[in-house]
Amino acid sequence: MRNREAAASPVRADALASGGDPEHRSCARRGRGDRPWRFNALARADWEALEARIAEIEASPGIGCVIVRGAGGRAFSTGLDMSRFADERRDPHSARAYSEATERACGRIGALPMPTIAMIEGFCMGSGVDIACRCDLRIAAADARFRVSPRTIGLFLDTGFVAAMLAVIGRARTLELVLEGRTYDAAAAQAMGLVGRVVETDALEDETRALAARLADSYAAISSNRSTSTSP
Repeated sequence: MRNREAAASPVRADALASGGDPEHRSCARRGRGDRPWRFNALARADWEALEARIAEIEASPGIGCVIVRGAGGRAFSTGLDMSRFADERRDPHSARAYSEATERACGRIGALPMPTIAMIEGFCMGSGVDIACRCDLRIAAADARFRVSPRTIGLFLDTGFVAAMLAVIGRARTLELVLEGRTYDAAAAQAMGLVGRVVETDALEDETRALAARLADSYAAISSNRSTSTSP
């Protein structure tokens, strides 16, 4: 079985190889930076580790699908780790560097050539929603909860975050999500188009992996056809 080490971030990126039997659709092991007791809030180093993990996947041959998920089973991610703000956003320069690290990680997810799935359980809030929106598909557990509330922490949303929400749910729903700042359950998130599928919590892992396996095979077939059609 092929193992691909995950970077030390509370948000994991599991790379599935295309083709082969199910046991060779090996997923990354849990990163050393898991902090489920903080509901997978990400400090600047975590964003940088997530970016590095995505870069590793991008450079790896034979990857057919990527599952992005939170560690620990209690949350996808609650976004920015505000407990680090005093150090990591202490002045305009450091705040800008923090925002750039966040956008690089999210942008890299969105730019992956193979299909990406956000597997959402528990809380998905703030920049966690940004990560989810950069994925191609989103599948959520029935107990998942969603919220974007920049007014409660006094921060502006990055333009990349706003653009990602606009692309997924449109202008009216984005305004509702941001300006109301309330918590949405999984059914409401599905109704607004933020997630495509909602499944029972204990079935989330199996449903996501089954979907990822199908997508990986489809991606492999499409890639093979493209290579054949462009061959001299």
